[in-house]
Amino acid sequence: MKGLRNDVRDIQEWWIDAKEEWDAFERREWRKEGEAVVRERASNGIRERKGDVVMDG
Repeated sequence: MKGLRNDVRDIQEWWIDAKEEWDAFERREWRKEGEAVVRERASNGIRERKGDVVMDG
């Protein structure tokens, strides 16, 4: 990717020419982001249960 500048060729590449590859890339990135949130909450002593945030103490 070329930074913040996008044009129609980028859209062509992402969603037409290589859709499956970009979808897989996005899923990997979302998983990494989710794991980072879990690690951050664990290091701050916060855990989530059924939508409620509970402070460990």
